[in-house]
Amino acid sequence: KTMAYLAAGKPIVMATEGASADIVQKSGAGLIVAPDQPLALADAIMELESLPEEERISMGRVGREYFLMNYSKSVVMQQYEDTLKEVAGL
Repeated sequence: KTMAYLAAGKPIVMATEGASADIVQKSGAGLIVAPDQPLALADAIMELESLPEEERISMGRVGREYFLMNYSKSVVMQQYEDTLKEVAGL
């Protein structure tokens, strides 16, 4: 789901930990809160809503750019090809 959210180019609010949270945080695409913290999630949603529109647009844009640079089909296929060549000793 995280890849689809990034590709959508909209700011993200996630209540999670782990790889998905790391990706959103690293990309600058949104806000992360701890899971099982409904009040923190509500606060994050309100925080996102209170940001200037330009900042929300920027969060979405950097998320989409991060997706395209790291997870688009052409990038991932090239990584697979490179890995297969390495394993095959080519």
